[in-house]
Amino acid sequence: MKHRPDDNDKHIGMRIRTQRQYMGLSMAKLGKLVGVSPQQVAKIEHGQNRASGSRLMKLAEALQCDVASFVAGASTNGGLYDDPGIRFLATKEGAMVVKAFELMDPTMRRAIADLAVAASYQDK
Repeated sequence: MKHRPDDNDKHIGMRIRTQRQYMGLSMAKLGKLVGVSPQQVAKIEHGQNRASGSRLMKLAEALQCDVASFVAGASTNGGLYDDPGIRFLATKEGAMVVKAFELMDPTMRRAIADLAVAASYQDK
């Protein structure tokens, strides 16, 4: 009997997508690196298909990260660990912000973070 993907599969997929976008890889390029179609990458990223242990290892190698980073924050009770920060990092904008922050000196990072916090309270 085949297992249906669950919320943890969605979480793992989101973490894979976050790392792929951070690395600047397309689904086609990642698929080529791990031996699957871009459609299969999309299904894994959206939690529609489960990735086997060996596939997760190949994904981690292609994405230059530790396989444990895919499951970090996943819920042990089967529920989705819904973190807005992780959801943001899974967007293109999130990946852009992280890359830009890495290039800044700490003083500039802090000033921009303070500005973002202040701007978030503007409408409240």
